Amino acid sequence: HHHQLHLAHEDVHKMFVRAPSVMACLAVLAMAAVLPSLSRKLLRVIAARSAHLRKSPAGAPLPAVIHRTLHQHELKPGRLLVVGDVHGCHAELLLLLDKVQYKRDEDNLIFVGDLVNKGPASAQVLDTFLELGALGVRGNHDDAILARWRARHTHPLKPKHAWAADQ
Repeated sequence: HHHQLHLAHEDVHKMFVRAPSVMACLAVLAMAAVLPSLSRKLLRVIAARSAHLRKSPAGAPLPAVIHRTLHQHELKPGRLLVVGDVHGCHAELLLLLDKVQYKRDEDNLIFVGDLVNKGPASAQVLDTFLELGALGVRGNHDDAILARWRARHTHPLKPKHAWAADQ
């Protein structure tokens, strides 16, 4: 049996304004999605209330594109190579790409987070990521260093993050 949810704009507005937590805000947004249309006023309230949701847990701004679907015509004809948790280990990354015989013009390379920190060559990993034209998602270590880098004028970088000062 299918149940239909009938909510008036005023009901959604009341729930959203009173929502005490991020999860409650998201739940109200999900419920609002079933409405055929939302008033401009309600959309403004939602945007104002959710402004704090546009930052990551570490405090860095979220990327302009949160989710993107790759379509077949955007992909190269070769393999789909997914690499995660490089953690600043540039030499090991190059060895891995050599081992799988990565072909830049044929293969699709996607990094799934944590390109930086822990290892000795985070800046070189980022340079290689850009040089290869790879795609990727931001991991928690990437997010943390981005937040620290953005706040470097008021909160000096820790010695272990000094590599990011020149980025």
